[in-house]
Amino acid sequence: MVIRESGGLKVLMAIAFYPRGGSAQVVRYLARALTARGHKVLIVAGSLKGADPTSDAAKFYDGSALVEVDYTKAADGFAAGLNPMSGRFDVPFPPSYEDKPGAPDRVFYRVSRTEMRHLIACWGDVLYKTTKQFQPDVVHLHHLNHVHLAAIGLASMRRLPKLAHLHGTELKMLQEMKHLAASGHGEMRLWEEAQRKAAAGMQHFVVISPDNVERSKQVLALEADKLSFIPNGVDLELFRPRNLAEQRKMSLLEKLLVKSPRGWDESGVVGSIQYARSHLETFLDGSDEFKPVLMFAGRFLRFKRLPLLIADVFVAPSENEPFGLVFLEAMASGAPVIASRSGGPLSFVVEDGDKANGWFCEEDDPVSLTRVIIESVSNQAERRRRGRNARATVVTNYAWSRVAERFEDVYQRMTRRLVPRASRLQVGPRSKASRLG
Repeated sequence: MVIRESGGLKVLMAIAFYPRGGSAQVVRYLARALTARGHKVLIVAGSLKGADPTSDAAKFYDGSALVEVDYTKAADGFAAGLNPMSGRFDVPFPPSYEDKPGAPDRVFYRVSRTEMRHLIACWGDVLYKTTKQFQPDVVHLHHLNHVHLAAIGLASMRRLPKLAHLHGTELKMLQEMKHLAASGHGEMRLWEEAQRKAAAGMQHFVVISPDNVERSKQVLALEADKLSFIPNGVDLELFRPRNLAEQRKMSLLEKLLVKSPRGWDESGVVGSIQYARSHLETFLDGSDEFKPVLMFAGRFLRFKRLPLLIADVFVAPSENEPFGLVFLEAMASGAPVIASRSGGPLSFVVEDGDKANGWFCEEDDPVSLTRVIIESVSNQAERRRRGRNARATVVTNYAWSRVAERFEDVYQRMTRRLVPRASRLQVGPRSKASRLG
């Protein structure tokens, strides 16, 4: 059993990116769960003000103590044709782990040495000021990038235990860099060395799936005793079985597809794909009963393998999905899932037996995917059985309270090993949100 000290730990949690993707969700929910367990958490996160409120860190992390690193000026500069990572901007725009031509967040390995120094200097200033004010017991840094380099370069943070939380995208990029370097791309060396230097300065690592444990050993040469596998959690109140009546289902589809559509075509204009009310009849069979509905949710990234796809069943045929939080969210909602036989879903999808909660298809195999989809939609009783098992799997193993307890254990092992108990500072009043940029 983990026994918390009086007042709990003070955790400085930093993420370079403005809210987007799964890692921001992890920061938000983990911070709340740790706070509920008696700890003090201060989030330092990128932020982007503008049309999309979900990119605004103050709104996204509402309710948590927060320091914003505001990228808005750099983003506006990019729109005006300027380099968003140049010294012209006090807060440069962060790079990305995916190569997305034409986007302000250039992939890390296309960032120059000068730009990298600017990124490190910016975050060094942020972390120095924040650490001086907050005086944390442990530093929890998400992903692996310039934020980690900034942290290990500060004398004020040298004695603080530092945890790197790997979400899988950084490991995928390192593997891609190795492939590109073998093909003659010499620009890979700078960021490969930077990532390894950042890793060398961390005392411990958390990875989100057993698959990523092995990848971390391979691409970062990490020893097993420096790695802890802790999965992401699920909001069990938000994601739960709804059992909507058929009229409610039809009303929801009408809202999403006809009245207030959010899809877009090549124009990029939200709502440019819109359906007529008559199109909704496609969801019904000859007896006016709902047909099985297959659903995908996720970003348009290459490893998601969307071209393979031509809810009652959630389908995501990703190749080597680092974890697959969206699978667990679907399972928490009572939907069985279809996943490719690789990556994170291998640790929680059960294909056979009394505890079966989904199906596997083979990687990059449209015939296998088609076969599994047909199997899933052809047996309503089996879909419902696997859906019940899916919900039970998540409730038992992936509630955020359970995930937070495992992080708490890692923190306390790190602080006992690296920081004498008598030197810990008492928890002060909760700080208010501030902004840099």
